[in-house]
Amino acid sequence: MVNKMRMLTIIAGTLFIISACDDGGSSLSLSSKDWECEGTSCTASFVVQNLHHNEANLNYSIKLFSSIDDSGARVEETIVGEASGTLSLQPQEKRTVTEQITVSEEPNGMSAGYSTMN
Repeated sequence: MVNKMRMLTIIAGTLFIISACDDGGSSLSLSSKDWECEGTSCTASFVVQNLHHNEANLNYSIKLFSSIDDSGARVEETIVGEASGTLSLQPQEKRTVTEQITVSEEPNGMSAGYSTMN
């Protein structure tokens, strides 16, 4: 079950990466997605790197979701918390984006993505 969740997260991230790289002006890499919760407060983060020789301006989005119930059964995915923002990366810059997110229930998955503004 955990492997299925990771695969869904990878697919969601890949879709964001494909759309972000479509502008032809920047080459960005998104990796190391992680979250940790205490009560209704979660710290979510991911690493983004500008692999190009031009500055990259981007919008990012983090969604924490629940798709497994207490018995371990798969249920319809529900977004339990989200955050978004903007970011500028210099050529070859690598940065960890971290957001505090209030959630309605404990998440069991995370997706993170971006779109370029260039």
